[in-house]
Amino acid sequence: MELISIIIPVYNMQNYISRCLRSVLNQDNQNFEVVMVDDGSTDSSLRICQNWARRDNRIRVVHQDNLGVAIARNTGIQVSKGSYIIFVDADDWVSSSLISENIKEIQNKNSDVIYYDYQAISGTKKVVDEFGNHHFPTASCSGEDALKHLFEFQYDSFLWQMCVRKALYVDHNISFPVNRMFEDVSVVYKLLAYSRKVTFISKVLYFYYQRNGSYSHQFNSKNAHDAYDVAIEINSFLENNFNDFTCLAYKYEVYRLFKAYAMLFNMDEPIDKNFKRKLEEQISQRMKKIPFKRKMYKPFLKYLLMKGQLLGPLIVLKRRAKNFRRKK
Repeated sequence: MELISIIIPVYNMQNYISRCLRSVLNQDNQNFEVVMVDDGSTDSSLRICQNWARRDNRIRVVHQDNLGVAIARNTGIQVSKGSYIIFVDADDWVSSSLISENIKEIQNKNSDVIYYDYQAISGTKKVVDEFGNHHFPTASCSGEDALKHLFEFQYDSFLWQMCVRKALYVDHNISFPVNRMFEDVSVVYKLLAYSRKVTFISKVLYFYYQRNGSYSHQFNSKNAHDAYDVAIEINSFLENNFNDFTCLAYKYEVYRLFKAYAMLFNMDEPIDKNFKRKLEEQISQRMKKIPFKRKMYKPFLKYLLMKGQLLGPLIVLKRRAKNFRRKK
């Protein structure tokens, strides 16, 4: 039976680690190991991890200087012993059937990548629907088809939503980019592109806890630039490897570029006008290459608003209205 490595990067998560580990260790299939990579925590996180490891020999703890989550994940891959890898964030938790459901897919279908559903939980424990519905295919598919489904927004680019054959990382030199946001987005499309078979579990096996002020919800100039770089990088990869995806690649790039554009108007620091102009020019170039009949309604509307310099003010108004509702 295949061993699954559950890799948990940790940085200053003393209030959440135990909840996460209790769910991970409470599996109905025990064929897994836990690799905890402490990224130079300054709170009690490392001590808590070590205490858990002393009580359960399935847990290994690796400590490193504070080098960032990307290097922590890369380290986890390097030291893992399993033939499949699942990433779990230290403030999230998982279903007790996470391992058994994935083992079943591996044994029955010899999957390279397995997608499973998740539930997003806000700080008040209310279910939030920030990422929309997930429309998994009803049958397994090739990596190329899975990539197409990703760019058609049938599911998301979250690594904690996937069980991945370790050989995909190793054989294709796939690693997490250092000092950049959107590490998952930078890696998921490559994993799918190099997969032979991708399968899907239409069950909630992962619980994503959204904390106020978490890194993934921060808006600043660096994150906006990172979002731009990722969009360009993905499009370049597709143009060089999947000629049939040209139009789809442009549409996905536009989607991610608008994410970067929105960040400019959601952050508290002054807007970089040169970067704003660069974004607008790139979006305009891509929109012109998408045939009119294949343009999506929302991006096309955003494009028209952007051309009229109305999109930015609307984003600001939306943010202010959201903040006002929170204060009430």
